[in-house]
Formats: sequence, C-alpha cells, structure tokens
Amino acid sequence: MIELSIITPTESKIIQIEWIEVISPTGTFWVGPDHAPLVSLVKHKAPISFKEQGKEAEVYEASNGIFHVSKNKATLLCS
Repeated sequence: MIELSIITPTESKIIQIEWIEVISPTGTFWVGPDHAPLVSLVKHKAPISFKEQGKEAEVYEASNGIFHVSKNKATLLCS
C-alpha cells in the first residue's frame, strides 16, 4: 500500500491506495508499492486515477500540481 496525501489550498486528506496513475506534461506513469523515488509536474487539468483497497478506482482532477513519491508515501500538491 501507498499512503497518498492530497494537499490543496483549501483541503488536505490522506488515503491508503494500491496504485496511482499520473499524467505529466511528458507522459503518463503508474506508481505502485515500493516505487523508486520520483518528483514530477502534473499536467494541467489532467485526471489522476487511484485505487483504494476494496474500492473502485477514483479520479481526481488537479488544476496544477506536483507529485512526489518516496518510501511508499506519495504527495500530490495541487491548486
């Protein structure tokens, strides 16, 4: 599992996910448990998909953002 923190100017939440799909300005990538450390921009208004354990995949739309993952902790900073 990966601990995902979604942080915006108006809210903050932490969820446990199995995977996340991020669309960057240069392409799409998937992140799962034990992924190598990574920092990336998030493409403007691109859908970000993730799956919580025991639930259907969800989609989150970030206006502008930065994604970071290291040691099974991911952070999505967005507006």
